[in-house]
Amino acid sequence: MQGETGCQPTENPPINNALEYRFLSDSLSPLMHPVGEDIGEGLLCKAKNDCGNLVPYFCDEYVKNTGKNVVAVHTARFSTKIEHWLKGCERFDCMVEKIKSAIKKTEDNFEIDKIYLIWLQGETDATKGTSKSDYLERLTDFKNSLKQEFRLDKFCIIQVGYYCSIASWIKYANTQEGIDRDHAIMDAQKTAESVDSDFVLLTEICKTLSKDKEYLNPRAEGHYNNTGQALIGKTAGKQLALLDKGGKNNE
Repeated sequence: MQGETGCQPTENPPINNALEYRFLSDSLSPLMHPVGEDIGEGLLCKAKNDCGNLVPYFCDEYVKNTGKNVVAVHTARFSTKIEHWLKGCERFDCMVEKIKSAIKKTEDNFEIDKIYLIWLQGETDATKGTSKSDYLERLTDFKNSLKQEFRLDKFCIIQVGYYCSIASWIKYANTQEGIDRDHAIMDAQKTAESVDSDFVLLTEICKTLSKDKEYLNPRAEGHYNNTGQALIGKTAGKQLALLDKGGKNNE
């Protein structure tokens, strides 16, 4: 979810009733592009080159559909496998520290209702050949480790799109093996909610957008442009709002 859209959106107003927690300054700031922070030696990264990211779109849609206020905590890093986020890794510790600090800062100013984690990751696992069973096992371990650190109401997944099979610089592009590798991660993410009630799949929209040039960054193959990030964010944010109200209608 780091984001590599190629540019910042033309329109970039602060999102109403939404704040972003900044760990380095221990502050709550108006949520707008660019999101995130560079923390450590590449442990966590802000949106690449200060470009767009789905987080403001996601939060805007959630706020509009629930009437709630939001504090967003961006923890992302490009080109990572699921194993790079597991407990015991420095990145896990950094992520947890930022989230815990955000919870404390928010509690000092507001009453917290729900704590959701939104997860969009897995393309690198596809290129490296992570199996469905291995990915699902590691995703579950990751979720359980997070639950030991702080309250987590739901682990929400934005299913990845095609990547290994469509990016020309990957040796599995345009091959059945590439498709199989992509499907292994997609299937693991879809299966998660059926075997563990902590998980919820918000949307499968990336499967469609990843094959449509209208939504892709032409200078970063396999990455979404601002139009794509906006559609992913809005779709997922709307779905979480439905879940918050006791319903669910995947798109």
